[in-house]
Amino acid sequence: MTIAGALATDTTVTWQPVVGAVRYRVHLRRNDAQDWQKVVEVPAPAVTTILKDVIVDDTFVGVGAVGADGAESLVTFAGPEPRKR
Repeated sequence: MTIAGALATDTTVTWQPVVGAVRYRVHLRRNDAQDWQKVVEVPAPAVTTILKDVIVDDTFVGVGAVGADGAESLVTFAGPEPRKR
């Protein structure tokens, strides 16, 4: 999972698809908060979303996959995009 948005007011979140996922939950919280403060639902097969007005430097972002039965995977935290070589 990667995040991008340095020097921008929006954050792009991208993740790998999960077999059996019917949707994904993108969780957000300010970096000074303990608990998730917002959830954005993204239907499968999408594997990217743009979080409008979410500044990447001020926010922790994670993604969980949701199965047809409603069970959600553990949330995976985002990291910066890999450097291009």
